Amino acid sequence: MKKGLRKEQNGPAVSNFSIGVIYFAQAENADYPLLENLMNANRNYDIIVVAKSNSESLNRWKEQGKIQICSVADLKSTLASSQADYWLAADEQVSWNIAKSLAGLHPEKGTDLYLPGTVRVDGNKPGLAQILSRIYYSKLQAFFSPSTYQNSVWKAFIIGKEALLSCLQYGESKNVLEIYHRICSIEQDYGEFELVAPKYPAYVKEANTTAKAGVSHYIKWFFKDAWQQMRDGEAGFTKRLQGFSRFFFASLFLLCLVGMPILSFDYGISWDEKLQYEYAHDIYAYLTSFGEDRSIFDFGTHSALWQPMQYYGSFFDVLTVAINDLFGIENEFEMRHFLNAIFGVFGLLYAGLFARAISKNWFTALLTFIFLLLTPSYFGHSMFNPKDIPFATGFYMAMYYMVHFIRELPNPRFSTILMLILGIALSISIRVGGILIFPYILLFGGVKWLNLFSKKDQKPFQQLKGYLLYFIPVVIGGYFLGLIFWPYAIEDPIHNPLNALKGLSNVNYTTSYETFEGIRTYMSQVPWYYSLKWIAIGSPVIMLLGAAIQVIRIPFDRKNTGWNLMLVFMFLFPLLYAAYKESMLYNGWRHWFFVYVNLVVLGAWGWTWVIENKQKWMRYTGIVLVAVGVADMTVWMIKSHPNQYIYFNELEGGIQGAYGYYETDYYSNTMRQAVEWFVENELPKTNGKAITILTNNEPLTGQYYMNKYTDSVNIMWTREYELTKKPGDYSFFTSRTMSKTTLLDGYWPPKGTIHTIDLDGVPLMAIVKHENSYMSDGYASLEVNDLNGSVENFYKATRYDPGNEEAWRMLGMSLANKGPAYSDSAIHMLQKGVEVLPEAFICYDMMGMIYASQNRYDTAATLFKKAIGYKINYTNAHYNLGVAYYNLSDFGHAADEFTNCVKYGGQQTQYYKLLGLSKIGLNQLDDAIQYLTYVIQKTSDPDAYEYLGKAYELKGNKEAAQQMYQRAQQMRQ
Repeated sequence: MKKGLRKEQNGPAVSNFSIGVIYFAQAENADYPLLENLMNANRNYDIIVVAKSNSESLNRWKEQGKIQICSVADLKSTLASSQADYWLAADEQVSWNIAKSLAGLHPEKGTDLYLPGTVRVDGNKPGLAQILSRIYYSKLQAFFSPSTYQNSVWKAFIIGKEALLSCLQYGESKNVLEIYHRICSIEQDYGEFELVAPKYPAYVKEANTTAKAGVSHYIKWFFKDAWQQMRDGEAGFTKRLQGFSRFFFASLFLLCLVGMPILSFDYGISWDEKLQYEYAHDIYAYLTSFGEDRSIFDFGTHSALWQPMQYYGSFFDVLTVAINDLFGIENEFEMRHFLNAIFGVFGLLYAGLFARAISKNWFTALLTFIFLLLTPSYFGHSMFNPKDIPFATGFYMAMYYMVHFIRELPNPRFSTILMLILGIALSISIRVGGILIFPYILLFGGVKWLNLFSKKDQKPFQQLKGYLLYFIPVVIGGYFLGLIFWPYAIEDPIHNPLNALKGLSNVNYTTSYETFEGIRTYMSQVPWYYSLKWIAIGSPVIMLLGAAIQVIRIPFDRKNTGWNLMLVFMFLFPLLYAAYKESMLYNGWRHWFFVYVNLVVLGAWGWTWVIENKQKWMRYTGIVLVAVGVADMTVWMIKSHPNQYIYFNELEGGIQGAYGYYETDYYSNTMRQAVEWFVENELPKTNGKAITILTNNEPLTGQYYMNKYTDSVNIMWTREYELTKKPGDYSFFTSRTMSKTTLLDGYWPPKGTIHTIDLDGVPLMAIVKHENSYMSDGYASLEVNDLNGSVENFYKATRYDPGNEEAWRMLGMSLANKGPAYSDSAIHMLQKGVEVLPEAFICYDMMGMIYASQNRYDTAATLFKKAIGYKINYTNAHYNLGVAYYNLSDFGHAADEFTNCVKYGGQQTQYYKLLGLSKIGLNQLDDAIQYLTYVIQKTSDPDAYEYLGKAYELKGNKEAAQQMYQRAQQMRQ
């Protein structure tokens, strides 16, 4: 929990200032040469000696009026009655020359704290051993101590009396290090002085001492001292609020660190998790074999989604594989969720610290922690999302240290650089988008540098070297450290990450549809405001209201304008850039947790202004509103466990208002709950019989949990338009991809449902018991061309469940296959399917084919286009539309559709043949020859030779044309 300080010099120098020294006499009956030097110095020092017992020397000096003696308990009162303007602390371990260091100090009005900016060791340069030991000190300091100022090892400071009293107000300080830690724990602007010392300190010893004392300090600072400050009846409201906030910030963190991992055991496996875990196994093999095992690049033996996985780093997944492997953990996914929750908790921690770093207010930090914790989507995904949550945590960490890095420029501390590198590396190791932090640092650091031109006493060009110099190790360290767990990037550290960034910005390896605003929407063609709206309807309203207050305040809060604008920019820029690039967006807004924190900080800062306002009516109103909002969200999350991530706020009317208009359980969480209900209520009735369960959700996750109870149940995946094709005994169906009409017009849950997994009265998952086999029997009859049997079975299916679009569709198809005499009946059945499901793209395609067979190509084309509108990669509809256009002599549009066939259906010769024919119709003969030549190279199709001959003939190459015609004739004989 490091505190970033910025250097500030303002106002004229303080004349004739007095200096006091607090000396801790820890050893009894010791000699005190430092005290003697101070008393004999040309300058008069006020000296307070903190001693357990008075030695002969101390008593003599006290009687001479040279020192005051007090106990630790009396230090604050003794200091309060003293006269010196500035104070420092010392003991027998002090290794810097106080007199020489203070010789050139001239305090400025408005600056209460001075720290050593430069160090001059008399006649000495650091050796290799000292450099290495200093690195060791800096690393321990960065992780375990609040004392992360530059040159903290000296524990040297000069602080104004009132500022020091404020630091010492709560709790006791028994030595120099404890006072120094207290100073380091506050947000205090500071000036610098040159420290002079006779030798370098013992860095290793100091590191161990500092780390141990730092942990002890954190405990006291966040609990004992904060509690005392919170209960101080004489302190003002704002000061007591800071103590309250600091105490509960730390308490909530510890509570979540214990509670959230435990709660994670209640959640299911997310849709992508199985694939990610399998992929991580191959990465683990690659890394542990030092690159010899290259199965990670064997795309041909895996699913189509395996290759796009290379665009992601997999630090978290590899970590879980390594832990499960090293410790022989059998419940692999439970361990993954346990670790996932821990990452989620540290995301909360760094979000709060980020808010504290910007606002310098612990109440803002506490509200940020609470608002993010009570954001149901973040909380729910923290349990089972191994991609977006670890990435967000790394990004929050990087943002926090980025703030300190920018504040400390042009001389950032080693600890800041180190932790910034680690944060960047963590985010890049999950998703290449973590490199976004680099332009952020350049942008905001550049703004700070440009601001130097407005200050008379600054020299911008002299400082530019420092601004750029420290950016280099951050870029190199963060970037390359982030690639260690990413084989694709290791193979080519420069080009491959850039390819991944490009690939993830324009995801095109899958064609995905979801319901958005009640419309079946292709996820590459979502409205520009898709993500913004998801965040708006998926965030706690109380937080959004606070953010609105803070944004309105920006023009009036000139002191913090830069920070406010930074938050707004970091929230909006990635969202608007993704909209500009027309990136594929899906699954709500889980990808945007890393930008969401900026909105949360704005919300917390807005309510901080309201609650700390001097107007009591505003303060009390704010307290009531925040308390009610937080209580409401807390109650809802408890009631909704473990489905919190499926949340819609009051702006959308809750989940009941969103149902049918937006996707609900898009990440397969309810699958586990369905399995557990089935095992408890239905499995005993099967008497060990082999059971097949169909699902439109992720079957592997369901199988994982089912296998914990029985091996007699097989869970199989079914396509969204073939839900009932396979024979089965039960179905687990979620509302994922279901249309608004299906969900809201009485067609859901489907007939035969024996149980539903509900949230706020809305069914998320339907457990269906198959009462007949009409649908699977109908498919079986159709496959052997038993059209009478298929018609009979599909007809029975429509009578059993009139809300089954698939039954109407398959009945229409069976009738159409019986011949033209059944065309009207077939169209009628297909129209019934459209009534149940307006987005039934296959129904439109089938009706179009029927009209095309009647040479009604205009009507057919309209239906084919409607089918494509609901399923852009439906190759069959593109093909049929192309044929319809060709028959209408619209060769240009025909060529477009056959090109789409190649795009979505692959390089089949039939598409190229028709594409060549269309190009002949357009008189684009070179293109026609190219496509038709490809066809004859791949097949022995006489028609292709004949069409190619026609193209040559039209081009004037009669000899080639004649050869093609002859070849076609030979093949037909």
